[in-house]
Amino acid sequence: MADRQYIPMAEVKDTYGISRSSAYRAINAGKLVIRKFGRTTLLKVSELEALIESGKQAT
Repeated sequence: MADRQYIPMAEVKDTYGISRSSAYRAINAGKLVIRKFGRTTLLKVSELEALIESGKQAT
């Protein structure tokens, strides 16, 4: 995913295997920041990948 800076929320589950509710829990906890582009909710790929890596290290 290094070629894109942002990913739509709708693609997060298919691309990273993270459910929409898990993504919103991370957003509400301040671990991810959303960006809006019109009606589309976007997540920064580098922040999402950093969150995934920190979760792998914690286990």
